[in-house]
Amino acid sequence: MHRLRPVSFFRKSFFALILCLAYLAITPAWGQFQSGIFSSNYSGVMGVHINPAGTSWLSDGADFLPGAASFEATNSNFYIPAKPIYQTINSQLFRVVSDTNSDNLITYLINNYNLKKDIQPDGYAHINGAVYGPSLLINYRKRSFGLITSFKTFSSAINLPPELAQFLFNGAKASGNILDRPFSTSGLNLTSASFLDIGYTNSNIVVDRAADQWRVGFNIRALVGINAFFFNDLGSEYNVKNDSDFFINNASFSYGFAAHNKSMGQTAITPRGGGAALDLGILYVRKDHPSPTRVKKKCPNVYGFYRDYQTYKWRLGASVTDIGGLWFFNQSYFRRFDDINYNYAYIDSLVMGGVFSFDRKVKNRLENDAGETGTYRNSFFLLMPTRLNIQFDAHINGNWYAGFLLSQRLSIPGTLGIRSANIATLTLRYERQFFECALPVSVINYSYPTAGAFVRLGFLFFGTNTLPEIIGVRNVRNIDFYAGIKINIGFVGSRFGMGF
Repeated sequence: MHRLRPVSFFRKSFFALILCLAYLAITPAWGQFQSGIFSSNYSGVMGVHINPAGTSWLSDGADFLPGAASFEATNSNFYIPAKPIYQTINSQLFRVVSDTNSDNLITYLINNYNLKKDIQPDGYAHINGAVYGPSLLINYRKRSFGLITSFKTFSSAINLPPELAQFLFNGAKASGNILDRPFSTSGLNLTSASFLDIGYTNSNIVVDRAADQWRVGFNIRALVGINAFFFNDLGSEYNVKNDSDFFINNASFSYGFAAHNKSMGQTAITPRGGGAALDLGILYVRKDHPSPTRVKKKCPNVYGFYRDYQTYKWRLGASVTDIGGLWFFNQSYFRRFDDINYNYAYIDSLVMGGVFSFDRKVKNRLENDAGETGTYRNSFFLLMPTRLNIQFDAHINGNWYAGFLLSQRLSIPGTLGIRSANIATLTLRYERQFFECALPVSVINYSYPTAGAFVRLGFLFFGTNTLPEIIGVRNVRNIDFYAGIKINIGFVGSRFGMGF
């Protein structure tokens, strides 16, 4: 028996179609919302992505975001030994990852980065990202409203069984105990989608008393689908017979994709679907003073004239984000097979050439060899990664603040959709007019802790939630970073000013 090359169906479907799908669009992520310090303590033009009620605390002004970007990758089963990030990322890595015809991604990582395995039950992987802006949020008296734009990519894999993770790493020889030992992949879900997101945000103060304040808000967003892929296991059993044979027993699964086809004259950014999403939020503020204070020097980010600024003791917010979905109908395909029993011989000869090649070969094997008839459609619907977010922010003393964020995914079992990671974060923050810094400590999926750092210098902000991994003092299981520019514009009467 020969060692299975990483060209196999499972390696390519997982790594090429989850990891490599990052190359189908500008790949970014939600690293910044883990700490909740974008644009100062959940407020401003970036804060509305977490809670649409968490808008700016400056009266009669505007937040302008020319651009920002972020990227996050996390997984539970594999890691690269500690090494500074500048020694890890190079052009060859990007070429290997972005080449969907490559059959040596895992071999490359093992040979060049000493990739290791640390197999966990119910494995997961997430590659998420976004390029934000231009966006504008206008604050007028008790109301905030504006336009928010972004381009996003979400990729996720959840409920990855340990046996399959071992097989992905090094074929059947990754661990002898997976041979002739059936395992279930029920609940396995692989999903990726790239889309343009254009939305309108609005929030209002609905209760304003001497001691406290209530604010409610919403974002309503139009989505333009660009690319997508999913594989959803509905209850299957597999058995690794040897390095070349994979027995499929009573398998039921579906998969689908919307992708670039050069032969049809399409481009990589051709719209292939559309949809909508809604975000709802509420925020309670415990005031430090009964009414807004007219201040000048202490007014964060804006300078040059007096502004009304509402100080607070603490704030508590809750939101549900990404309620909705994407319908793919242009160059889009849905396949479903039920009750499959088939010995997939010579699985190592299944050379991937992209999703269209994958689709042809799977259909030919199951239809011609196994005599199975699937259900085919030219469209499919993916739910967005709906989340419940809880935010708390407290003023400790002077320029010091402490915050907490909990983000819990809300998914419906058995449905097709993108799954987000569960995140809990504690943050200690120091704020001044031209300088801000913070130290967030996060726990991913309630099992893996990470630590980061954030800095704002004037209008420029940047940071990471995986600082030990980036500087090379911890094994790299997660990686995340973000950066951007935000400018505050103030207008009071006939006076006008800009600031940071």
